[in-house]
Amino acid sequence: MLLKPNKVKEKLKNGEKIICAFMRIPNPMVAEIMGVCGVELIIIDCEHFQFNIETVANVIRAAQLYDVSCLVRVNDATDYWLMVNALDMGAAGIMLAEANGAQDVLNLVKATKYYPIGHRGVCTDSRASNYGETLSPSEHPKYFNDNTILAVVIENKQAVAELDDILAIPELDIVSVGDADLSYAYGRPGETNHPEHIQLRNEICEKILAANKTVLEKVSETEDINRAYEAGKRCLYIATDESLLISGLKRIIGPIKSL
Repeated sequence: MLLKPNKVKEKLKNGEKIICAFMRIPNPMVAEIMGVCGVELIIIDCEHFQFNIETVANVIRAAQLYDVSCLVRVNDATDYWLMVNALDMGAAGIMLAEANGAQDVLNLVKATKYYPIGHRGVCTDSRASNYGETLSPSEHPKYFNDNTILAVVIENKQAVAELDDILAIPELDIVSVGDADLSYAYGRPGETNHPEHIQLRNEICEKILAANKTVLEKVSETEDINRAYEAGKRCLYIATDESLLISGLKRIIGPIKSL
């Protein structure tokens, strides 16, 4: 079986829209449901939620049945074991939350890319490479260097201060603004609608787009989707699995409670 180019990576290169959702419920069935409904990119949230490594592997398998790519979100660029294990199991890439400046992002690149870009440990017979039955040892690093997606969340003052240096890193594909953490970092906890916060996030997004990186933008209503798309934001994050479950239950239970 041939290894095809990563569909989401191709869309990133071509500036096409990508439908994205976060997964926080550690059950592969959730990934299957998302795939059935048209989600193209799942971000497995290993920063805040309880995924063991076997569940991550099974989520990736379930998603791939529907041609859905998975990124694994981590909060430490030195969490080498988790990142490399996820990639060897078939994750399409890694999202680094809470990046503390450009050096953290460079550490991410070094850990997840093979020579000559980085120093990722070599396993040419991993699940991701069809157990060594598809790529030659010389083809292996080029394929995964070309197809691995790297994303970062800008959510602290150090990352904002070093944003230009972060965006100059060529291997970085997707950049998101962590609104909640950023509001705390600037002394306005939870005030994501504060005019100064809105101005800051707009400035960050403008820089991301100017650097030809893809913005991951949370959208929940049709107006949000249209506004984000018209602004050039192409990775449209629709929801988390838990928020969809909560909103769906409330919509049905609310009228019943009012009887």
